[in-house]
Amino acid sequence: MNTPDRSAHIAELLRAVKATLESEREALIANDAERIVECSETKMKHMRRLNDLPAQGVDVLSGFTPDLRALAELNVANGALIARRRQETVWTLRQLGLYERDGGYDAYGSMGNTVRTRHRAVV
Repeated sequence: MNTPDRSAHIAELLRAVKATLESEREALIANDAERIVECSETKMKHMRRLNDLPAQGVDVLSGFTPDLRALAELNVANGALIARRRQETVWTLRQLGLYERDGGYDAYGSMGNTVRTRHRAVV
């Protein structure tokens, strides 16, 4: 694949990654778990395709630095939404009495970082 064809191919891949990240963000905001999983799988597929690009003596992504930075920012923003959802879920479970952090020391003398989940009995 010559350089103009390769650049067009890379640009197409980066557009696909951007569309996937935007779709992932919408799914995170809508709390659509199935779409989040689909977007994560699609994102990983695109990353593998980018990783598989042949490097023939020249860094194939060198001309796409601004695009890559923008994609990284989108990904970080999505990660922040995921972290926030996780905190909200843990808080809710804690309020329901279904989750608590174990505050004691572990066998190595450091603070335990384990989570104890309480299961309700089924009658």
